[in-house]
Amino acid sequence: MKLVVGLLWMLACALPASAAGAKARLWTIEDIVTAPEINSVAISVDGGRALYIVRQADLVSNRKVSALHLVQLSTGEDRVVARGAWMEEARTVPQSDDWSVLADIGSGVQLYRVDRRGGVTPIVVNPSTVVLGKVEGAVELYRLMEAPLSFGVLSYRFSPDGRTLWYSRAFADPSPVAKPLVDADVTQAFSTPRRTAPGRVEFRLRRENGDDERVAERPTSDRPAVEEGGAPIWSRSSDAVRFTLAGKRVVFELHSTVPRSADDASFSSEDFASRLSKVGYRLGEGDPRVPGSWLSSDGTRAVMGVRYNADDPRGGLIVVDPQHVEAAIGTTGGLTACDFTPRLDVGVCVRQGMTIPPELVRVGVADRRVTRILSLAPTHDEIAPLRVEPRVWRNPRGYQATGFLVYPREYRAGRRYPAILVTHGSDADERFASADFQWQYPVQVFAERGYVVIAVNDPAPSQSETLKAAVTQWSASTPGPVTPAQLQDEVWLSEVELFEAAVRDLAAKGLVDVDRVGIAGYSRGSQMVNVTMTQSTLFKAGSSGDGGYLEPSAYYLEYLRESYVNVYGGSPYAPAALENYRRLSPTFRADRAPGAILQQISGLYQTMIEFHDALRAAGKPSQMTLYPGETLSADDTHLFHIPSNRLAALQENLDWFDFWLRGMETPEASKQEQYRRWRDMRDARAH
Repeated sequence: MKLVVGLLWMLACALPASAAGAKARLWTIEDIVTAPEINSVAISVDGGRALYIVRQADLVSNRKVSALHLVQLSTGEDRVVARGAWMEEARTVPQSDDWSVLADIGSGVQLYRVDRRGGVTPIVVNPSTVVLGKVEGAVELYRLMEAPLSFGVLSYRFSPDGRTLWYSRAFADPSPVAKPLVDADVTQAFSTPRRTAPGRVEFRLRRENGDDERVAERPTSDRPAVEEGGAPIWSRSSDAVRFTLAGKRVVFELHSTVPRSADDASFSSEDFASRLSKVGYRLGEGDPRVPGSWLSSDGTRAVMGVRYNADDPRGGLIVVDPQHVEAAIGTTGGLTACDFTPRLDVGVCVRQGMTIPPELVRVGVADRRVTRILSLAPTHDEIAPLRVEPRVWRNPRGYQATGFLVYPREYRAGRRYPAILVTHGSDADERFASADFQWQYPVQVFAERGYVVIAVNDPAPSQSETLKAAVTQWSASTPGPVTPAQLQDEVWLSEVELFEAAVRDLAAKGLVDVDRVGIAGYSRGSQMVNVTMTQSTLFKAGSSGDGGYLEPSAYYLEYLRESYVNVYGGSPYAPAALENYRRLSPTFRADRAPGAILQQISGLYQTMIEFHDALRAAGKPSQMTLYPGETLSADDTHLFHIPSNRLAALQENLDWFDFWLRGMETPEASKQEQYRRWRDMRDARAH
């Protein structure tokens, strides 16, 4: 009896309090789909309350929804004050007890005020909403990678005294009379066949007396105008605002009628970066994933969001005090969204990690203590955490990459396991079931199923001048000193070497069965899956999501032409460039694929069809799966926004790797046609 009690006690100690005992359960695919996202928090001026937004998939309605929460920080009392299709950018209104938020609660995305009791009233409502998704072949807004949205208000910033509001809004141009297209216009139409209808973005000021004036406007094809509303920075005295117009900095003074060119000497003393430098912090390049940056109202102290990349990728905070001393705010996991009071004495943050469901925490600036307020994912707290370890891997060139190792639930030392390497870019970090990283790849369920999951980031370009020069040349508008072959070696082939080194390292440690290793990734990760599967013999199955870059036909997409010249040296029909295509392009190397390749897509991409056809022609197992409904209002999405599609895609990936790496099939009647196709592909390859 004592032995049983002792074992139960050890199990309880091994799990968080919320996951210990009878509530502990295993991961499901539904858990991945419904994992909450919290990207915006705002604390009241007195530090007593906070507003935050939870975005989550609703499996019943089969859509994502947002909820606006108001919480008492001293008690953790929490309630929902509004629900809607989408919400973001919750902020404290300066010199006020209220908050502001962009939200679609039935009339498109508009700007609202939330009072201390949770009452929601409109600030700006623009009935002439415009659906925005993609422009000129590029995603306009990071937030729109999920789905096109109907916008009345795009962005906003209150002046420091709270009396003046800067905001931007979009409106559609009248439908033009269709005319024949000639030469470059034809190429442009082919390059962006899903282009959003043309429109304009207005930058506007609303004053305390209600006057509302247009300051400037830009076409919706101007990505910065749509994305950030000109990235406004208010002067500390609230009498001027600096913003970007047509790629140039300009200043609008409240007593003037037109913007003037920005003179850094006359304005920089008022901007955020300069004021931070006064407290001894050198502002470097920002990372959109850091929790943010704040300066105290007296200008003597700052809290800076940072991203730790050396060996344990995560977001964090440092405090810069009046003596210019920097001190880190230490905590487990990562801090992913924060806000602080004007005096910078206390703040709230979202803390989460690979095994830590999101939770709201209080951050004391003076003592740098972090204390839990409440869980933001109570149903996920019931899941028994998996074993996850941060890792650093190095390739033969000396480049290192960070990442994580996720162990099988029933891991036993000395046993070799099948493995899946998952890659995207640089966002394998301390976040919980993040779709930004793992997309439709069920990392946690893979581990429940007995796989080792190897989560790998790209090597940081800053660690090598050679790599940095290649990455810079990749996006340059004109050819430079880095040759196509050198660029290919540094950006893609060296990373294949790194993946191989990671797998062989784990195999040498007795953890991974080197004959049962797969690879998965979307977007940038899709490039690496396709290249790896046609350059290495180590990976026996791959899943490539929403990619296709590097295939020959993309040379003829206008917005990719310059990068293809840098990567390949020219057209696939140019004799001087042909060898470079043969050297790297997955389509040209399809016959070398050592295993089956699945491509999951949200839209019809010629490049992915091209690679699929090349694989089939070479007798290689290949499947493309198009998930319907992800293309809305003539714009392709990148992160699936329909929960049923995510569920199906996650399950398909699980079935795919089970079949090709382990020879496993499940008995559900609905999957028998799938398995018949895969058996036919396997048998055809065998002959």
